[in-house]
Amino acid sequence: MTKNDVLTMLAVLQTAYPYFYSKKSDEEMLAIAQIWEKKFANDDVRIVTLALDKIIECEEYPPSIATVKNYISRLEQYATNSDTLVELWDKFMYACANSSEYSEDAFHNMPQILKMFVGSNRQLRRYAKMSEIDLERYVRSEFSKEIPTLRERENFERTITPEIKAIMAETANNKLTQSNT
Repeated sequence: MTKNDVLTMLAVLQTAYPYFYSKKSDEEMLAIAQIWEKKFANDDVRIVTLALDKIIECEEYPPSIATVKNYISRLEQYATNSDTLVELWDKFMYACANSSEYSEDAFHNMPQILKMFVGSNRQLRRYAKMSEIDLERYVRSEFSKEIPTLRERENFERTITPEIKAIMAETANNKLTQSNT
């Protein structure tokens, strides 16, 4: 998004939430524009506009950057046909049923989130040895709790820029060096 895109977006917000923005000084509005420009610099203006329009229809108060980013993330999940929990469970059960002989293939053909849940083809073979009733009884509740957590982690990891990764790696190395001395 360009600076003009952000200014247009903020004009829409000012119109939709006039009371909130009427109390902002010019300096505050400039600061708001700068942070929104920075946070949405790599986003497609059409997607941000769509998200903003939908949020304005539903929300009584102006959205935060996080609210808009979360809505965009939900749109991306929908657009990429992310599997539901039930669909993922079905794929997990299918992989278990087909993993006794071809565990490596079954593991590698699973969606990434299932690979994260299972961990390895060795673990998939262990699951495959369990009865369907035992999988339903013992594994499904863990599955239902773990998959949303793994999705959150995936979404979080997508937000980490290479600069942040480099800074964190450098910080970790510095701490390791200091603890060794």
